[in-house]
Amino acid sequence: MKKSIYLIATLCVVVFSSCSNDGDSSSESVQGQTAKIELTLTGSTTTRTVSSTNPVTGVATAEGTVNNIVIGIFNASDEVLTVQSITSPGVDDNKNTITCPLTGTAAVTCSAVVVANVPDATVTALKSTTTKALFLAEAISLEDATASGDDQVSTNLPMSGGVIDSNNSDAETFTLTPGGTTTGLSVEVVRMVSRITLTSLSADFTSSSYPDATFNLQRVFLRDAIAATKVTTSATSGDAMSGTSYLTGGGTWSSDTWSGDNAFLYDALSAELLIESSTTLPDSKYYWFYAFANDGSTSPTAFVIQGSFDQDGDGTSYSSETVFYPVIVNKMQPGTTIGGTAYSGTTTTGSISRNQLYNLSVTLKNKGVSSPTDNINPANLEISVTVADWPTAIEQVVTFD
Repeated sequence: MKKSIYLIATLCVVVFSSCSNDGDSSSESVQGQTAKIELTLTGSTTTRTVSSTNPVTGVATAEGTVNNIVIGIFNASDEVLTVQSITSPGVDDNKNTITCPLTGTAAVTCSAVVVANVPDATVTALKSTTTKALFLAEAISLEDATASGDDQVSTNLPMSGGVIDSNNSDAETFTLTPGGTTTGLSVEVVRMVSRITLTSLSADFTSSSYPDATFNLQRVFLRDAIAATKVTTSATSGDAMSGTSYLTGGGTWSSDTWSGDNAFLYDALSAELLIESSTTLPDSKYYWFYAFANDGSTSPTAFVIQGSFDQDGDGTSYSSETVFYPVIVNKMQPGTTIGGTAYSGTTTTGSISRNQLYNLSVTLKNKGVSSPTDNINPANLEISVTVADWPTAIEQVVTFD
């Protein structure tokens, strides 16, 4: 178990002959037994913005924060037994107690799903579900889940995981026995977001048609970030997507101006920054955004670099113009290497998965495109990607020729 990747919640289930139930359940107390469940969460508790802290080397403490949890418990027919929430879960071995109603006295085969950092509206929706399928299909909005004002929040990353029984070969079901005790239940709560980071940016136009050109960085943003994710615990990108609605930082680019919202998906520099041949970002800082899983089949998520490009470098013969360098995250295409394997003729969609780091090192070597919705010709890209789970980084090196 990779404790550096997952928040770990350990469940101890004790069945009592009481028929009481707490007031924060989706089902009323019924005559029969009540299972008492104690959860122990291990985790910890800043706003995503430009940071001098290196985001490559691991999980920031903030990204392990659990602000609230919702647990759904289901019978063998995947019907809801109870859905309950804890608004201020304890961490570091502080236990949180909820109860699960059982009818009759026979042992019950159950499964359970835990969701962390759930928006209020989603808590209400989860409590109204009647089956496990409906519970897993509930959606969380990228804006609601990770945005506070104009910024994403590292302390509010949504997570989910299914309970397993370590006493039964990590089975995804467990038994509640009236009058008995069930131990050895645990859940790996995995982030529903990935983190996409620009770790370095340089420019070298000497081998292009514009050897004297200059580029000044103005803005970075995400294009086509999937707008919502399902609660589902599936690691498959397509399973996690809730619809095909997409967000772009800044909204819409038209007539050389931005109009719209989604401020939490872009960073605009207060003053243009000249990007030269040395690998650099402002004050050696990094830019990153959180994004939900996207299978890339319709609109792959891209990290876009915007700036002013001057063909002759001093504006004497040519005026500067706004250009864009879209980096489609994790896409295998000409000039790309992923996990040490070079492109061999098969192009992938550029999907991103939950609980991954995508670190981008970018070199600009030719003029960018005129619209953020355009894509650079793959032949002009040189990309190297190393794939691994968070906190180990996915390293993607990009050169725009």
